[in-house]
Amino acid sequence: MSSENIIHGDVGIVAEGDVIQNNSNVIHLGAATLPALKPLIDAQRSHLNELVRKIIELKPETPRWQIWKGVHREVGADSIDEMTTAQYPDAVSCLTRMIDSCDEEAQCHLMVRRVIALTQDSQHDHERAVTWCIDHYGKDRFLDLDRSELRELLAALPKLAEVELAARCDHDCVTCRAQTSRQHDTALARANVTANNDIQRIRQAADVRLKKVSTDFAAFKDKTMREYRQREQNLQSALKTQRERAMQWIVATALAGMSSGVALGAWIL
Repeated sequence: MSSENIIHGDVGIVAEGDVIQNNSNVIHLGAATLPALKPLIDAQRSHLNELVRKIIELKPETPRWQIWKGVHREVGADSIDEMTTAQYPDAVSCLTRMIDSCDEEAQCHLMVRRVIALTQDSQHDHERAVTWCIDHYGKDRFLDLDRSELRELLAALPKLAEVELAARCDHDCVTCRAQTSRQHDTALARANVTANNDIQRIRQAADVRLKKVSTDFAAFKDKTMREYRQREQNLQSALKTQRERAMQWIVATALAGMSSGVALGAWIL
């Protein structure tokens, strides 16, 4: 659930109105600063392009134009040049959903590889796992399962092995119980090793991504602040020029009034 901090007043960023910072690492300026029809600023365009690059890194086979087509359809614009600051949050949200979808797909592929690793030693084990998927989900391909279904399948594989071994023996004997126990312990140990390795890889990937996001956000923030400081300087320069012109006009008006008064006094005399 996203959270956002609304800061009123002076926040160290040259802007008129409120500044809203949420956990998507994007700074949104209030309506008073960015009118609804104002084009995207350079920092916002750069941020959108960076999100598109992240999607391509996660899913290289996806064409860039296809990603942008989805964004344009989401915000109702024909190109990034027609996109406004009011549409920018929707564009970020659309690209973030695409990134999450790519992450979901990558995790599913990782779990499918784990299922295959657990069933590749025996064709019978593989067929038993496929039959279980058909009975529970009506699907006969591991790649068609979603993440929750794959998680349930991985949890069911050791139990399926126990049931299969018990079914081979028509009497309750010490040997069968021992074999079942050993097979269960072996499968559990193998699953624990695989899970620990997966957790380690996920943590490492998360650390790398977190560092990159922090760096990108810092660069985006610095660039935005530089732009608005430059805008402040331009506004101050324009205000100074207007003040000088106004003072010139006041002086000229005063001199003209004095000239008229002198002329009137001379006429009276």
